Amino acid sequence: MVRFRWSVLIGLSVMMGVLGARTASAQKQSPPGPFVIDVRGDFAGFTPTDTSAAAFNLTKTQMPSRGFGFEVGAHVYPLRSRHITLGIGGNWLTSRGNRVPDPVAAPRDPTVREKFETFDGQLSLNFGTSEGWSYVSGGIGSSRRSIQSFPVTASVVNGQITYTQSTEPLTADGLRSRTVNYGGGARWFASSHFAFGFDLRWYAVSPTLATATMPALPRQTLFIANAGISIH
Repeated sequence: MVRFRWSVLIGLSVMMGVLGARTASAQKQSPPGPFVIDVRGDFAGFTPTDTSAAAFNLTKTQMPSRGFGFEVGAHVYPLRSRHITLGIGGNWLTSRGNRVPDPVAAPRDPTVREKFETFDGQLSLNFGTSEGWSYVSGGIGSSRRSIQSFPVTASVVNGQITYTQSTEPLTADGLRSRTVNYGGGARWFASSHFAFGFDLRWYAVSPTLATATMPALPRQTLFIANAGISIH
């Protein structure tokens, strides 16, 4: 996992160099900004562990391994230059995943749903021009992880065992916890106002305490990739 993160950061550095070269060869182009609004779809890697699964009397294979959702964000660029532009902004993201068991192979297994939601601030260093730029960024915010398990009950009907899934989950939403995010991405403007962009980001989620309806959750790092449009 560490090697993968370094590979991503190296790739982003190469992109910065390419966009930086464009800036040097086209000095009349303006630097990134002055603002941008992002609307993107996301893919989340929930990476279940034995520790987090045990808190719900599950195994990690019974939990969702991925989720899908969307993200919206806004950033402004108060310090702009031909070489490096400083950006300040915030993002709101949500992602959901389901793990539905095979009714034949595992009829007693519960359906498990997981949701990750976060709101965070970000400070970014941007490289390129207003026609396209790459960036690295990081920040601190808060997030909420919710894991719900829908148990299965067995009953005998006409001499045969029938399994019925409950419509009520065993747990509710978890508490919010401090979350550190770091990563990077790029935006390419096809016109003066609309761009395609992507972002690769890690969210280091602090442990959460147990409540009456939710067990304690350990520290965990989630990887989320998203792509969509940008407007400025």
